Amino acid sequence: MSKPIENINEILLDKGKSLITNAGYDKFSMRKLANVCDIGLGTIYNYYPAKKDLVIAIMVKDWSQCILGIEKELDINENIFDCITNVYTALKSFFGASLSIWLQVNMILRIQDMHHYSDMRLKFISIINNLLSAQIENSRIILAKNIELDEFSKWLAENLITISHSSQVNFTTFKNIVSCVINTVEQPK
Repeated sequence: MSKPIENINEILLDKGKSLITNAGYDKFSMRKLANVCDIGLGTIYNYYPAKKDLVIAIMVKDWSQCILGIEKELDINENIFDCITNVYTALKSFFGASLSIWLQVNMILRIQDMHHYSDMRLKFISIINNLLSAQIENSRIILAKNIELDEFSKWLAENLITISHSSQVNFTTFKNIVSCVINTVEQPK
């Protein structure tokens, strides 16, 4: 009888990511993963019925870790623009490491395959909303007239995601645009 492998799912995700990163989605195969992990191919298919399911799990894990890291590191007492810069830096780092995989896979997968990604995107919007809400409640910022918090949170979150993996928009320019909507309140010393 074969010895059970501890943390097999984590091993599959980590080694799968490594193989995909090095070889690309097209050249990745479940058979190669089985060889690298020294397990039977059927074992992998017990966890992931298709290659796309494994890749989605890798993407969701990475995206979840990025979002949770951002949430953990945010300090609501910090200057809002420092917070936005920290979020941007974390996203830029994440997409820098994962973007090639995401681009390859997004062209292959259907929208319904990506519901976990959408869930994490909503979580990210919620984190941004909570940050802005806390800053407003603590009288650290004021939003410009006629700007609704929920809509601005969505706009800010989506644009942070977009510019973090695009060379089309300069981050300083983005912060200058955001400063037209967010007014900081001078804090007593």
